[in-house]
Amino acid sequence: METDTKLTIETAAKTLDMVAEFQQGGENVERYVGNPYVKGDHVAEHSARITRLAVYCMPFLLIEFANHPDREHLAEDIYVTVLTHDDDEIVDGFDIRTSIKEHNAKDGQEVINLSKKLSILDEVQQKYVLEKFSSFRNKNTLAAKIAKAFDNISGNQLVVEQKIGMVAPDSAKFAIQYLEKVRGTSQTTDMLIDAQINKILAYRKMASSDEKELIFLVDRAGEQEGSSLSKNDLRDLIKKLLEIDVSAYQLNKEQIDTPIYGYLNK
Repeated sequence: METDTKLTIETAAKTLDMVAEFQQGGENVERYVGNPYVKGDHVAEHSARITRLAVYCMPFLLIEFANHPDREHLAEDIYVTVLTHDDDEIVDGFDIRTSIKEHNAKDGQEVINLSKKLSILDEVQQKYVLEKFSSFRNKNTLAAKIAKAFDNISGNQLVVEQKIGMVAPDSAKFAIQYLEKVRGTSQTTDMLIDAQINKILAYRKMASSDEKELIFLVDRAGEQEGSSLSKNDLRDLIKKLLEIDVSAYQLNKEQIDTPIYGYLNK
């Protein structure tokens, strides 16, 4: 099928409709469903967050990979990849949280589903998006590998920002291991990984001896569904959990989404 060299009024209208559908759809697909530590996130917000992270880090990446064969189109490829990498979740209408998701299990079907969704657009548009979307699943380009590192870092950022997820040792340990999975992609992303791990460890150390911060965490833990512990009991439990050395802690995957009060007798 031959494609027009210019955007037609018909394709322009379809493009606007598609942008609206994916933007609105992304705002309706919640992330971290079932996670007791993170709330208020959705795919559209995640896409904006990861794109902003890519923008802020791009000058360093372009210097780091100045002699790489893909350097000429690296920025563009990363931006397109990070913006569209979760389009399959918008098509599906739901997101499976990372702690229980079977990654890469349906990569081929995701490409097919997105292809069908984009089929009303011009062929050149479809090819442009699907090429980057597929590369993210295959991790077969430098841009895709960097995008995946940004994805894990951005996903973890909600745990850091909302703080309570850094208290439970399994949640904190999982966040650290999630970062370690994408270490080695580039010096730039490795620096972000080191910085985020340092934030997690530093916060746990600070909060364990800061009464004001402990009170904040008690209030957040008290909001968790099913919590019936008194504030004093929560305070003592949180302090005890924060004093655990998560660097040496053995992750229990079955406890990643265990709320604070669930650690009372462990």
